[in-house]
Amino acid sequence: MKQKILFFLLLIFITITAFHKSESNPFYIPENWEKPVYDFSKNPLSNAKVELGKALFYDGLLSKDNSISCASCHSQYTAFTHVDHALSHGIEDRIGTRNSSSLMNLAWQPIFMWDGAINHLDMQALAPISHVDEMGETIENVIKKIEKEPRYQTAFYEAYGDTEITGERTLKAISQFLLTLVSANSKYDKVKRNEAKFTIQEAKGYEIFKINCSACKPTAFVRAIHFLADIK
Repeated sequence: MKQKILFFLLLIFITITAFHKSESNPFYIPENWEKPVYDFSKNPLSNAKVELGKALFYDGLLSKDNSISCASCHSQYTAFTHVDHALSHGIEDRIGTRNSSSLMNLAWQPIFMWDGAINHLDMQALAPISHVDEMGETIENVIKKIEKEPRYQTAFYEAYGDTEITGERTLKAISQFLLTLVSANSKYDKVKRNEAKFTIQEAKGYEIFKINCSACKPTAFVRAIHFLADIK
């Protein structure tokens, strides 16, 4: 009888521990990966903030006419990028100058955008929000629109302990969701784990990448490219 009670208490402890780990750390580092460059101490992750960021990511309120969300150009079905147009489309069917980049493994990236114009993930969302051919909005107007939504008042309270909605909190919540987009099973990862081999063409391409591109594009970029190739 005592053994059964002890086993039952142990099972409860394991369940609570596992749940607590999930609640307190929605981000994970795959085995044998390098340390992320993102400073989590300045934006500690929680499930409530991740869920808030996810809601914002999929909400057209972030655009001027409420028609374009982050997900409009960063589709989860295609590694959070855009593949059915040569260039991404914005509000009023405007066409930008680039296609969207993948959003995988951003915790390991020191720079963002195709030209590296943004050097911090928490600031990255400002670029598409304010771009005239993308979302065409200002962060000030975004906040005003969000403040009118009861669902966001509730979400911000659950995430931050009060209903104050600011640009910093909004941008950091979006970052929290993006940080959870970890791809660790691409062709590149499998090769590194000795579970697969590059084709001759892939091996040559990887050598060219290491020589000419790796100084600016970290290995997270390679994983994202291989992940996108895997799902096509």
